Amino acid sequence: MNIWQQKNLKAIQQRLIWLHNKEDGVLIKQQSGEGSLAIIKAADNISLYFVVETDDPQKPLVSGVMSQINLKKPLYLHSIYQQAMLLSILFVKRPQQAYMMGFGGGRIPMVLQHYFRTITLHSSETDSDVLKMAEMFFAIKLNQRMQVAVQDGREHLSQSTTAYDIILIDCFTAEGVQPTQLATKEFYQLCQARLSPQGVVSTNLATTDPLFERKKLTFTDSFNYVYGFHYINNYVLFGSNSCDIDSTHIQQRTLEIMQKKKIEMPLNTIATAIKQLTTKDENDENIADILVDASISHY
Repeated sequence: MNIWQQKNLKAIQQRLIWLHNKEDGVLIKQQSGEGSLAIIKAADNISLYFVVETDDPQKPLVSGVMSQINLKKPLYLHSIYQQAMLLSILFVKRPQQAYMMGFGGGRIPMVLQHYFRTITLHSSETDSDVLKMAEMFFAIKLNQRMQVAVQDGREHLSQSTTAYDIILIDCFTAEGVQPTQLATKEFYQLCQARLSPQGVVSTNLATTDPLFERKKLTFTDSFNYVYGFHYINNYVLFGSNSCDIDSTHIQQRTLEIMQKKKIEMPLNTIATAIKQLTTKDENDENIADILVDASISHY
């Protein structure tokens, strides 16, 4: 770890120090939209949940963990799918600009910023309360290199003039599925228009989504080279128009990055499960299943 990284880690730990002596349990719960946001502490883990109240007040509908940070290891991503999305760095040797749609607790942006000192993170988050909690409980510090707009992500990306090396999409509704407007042909055309020549788009889909297969097909139809990573109910996709790498090089490049950047997460294990997928040239017979903006009002 270089001197800058040592200072950055110390600053992160300092912003989290007030949480160490907090008792386990709900630290805060507040109304947000149709539900509530809850910060829960369990030992050294701080987690953000979205809670939708049901008719039975004793059985509210609780989301999966939206974001989680370990007070002792704040740079460790506990979510396997987040570790997978972090591997977008495989496709771009020196990323300078990245975009995160669905900022949440800012876990991936924090880690990217730490290991790539020159990278600038632009993000969008629809809920201003989530952003406040990211700053308070997840040690996020907004600055010139970490900027977040409280705005619809697609709208915000359409207004950007930046060419991004990495675009990450991690947005979910209260029902636990990705908003369909973030999975259409036109949306991915927008993403491509905002990519640098060597850029990559990564999206996180839920396999339990009734439209999962169509969303996956739409993604594979939108890029020249597509890779997938499946873990339980998460399916992470990577799309690029210029980077064609085989599984051996994926694993080799992952090990090189881990060693160079001193990353302690087992990204090499993730890399072994990333597979190249069939693209549009071979699935034209399924063209009718591709999602387009005009079709999503029917779902």
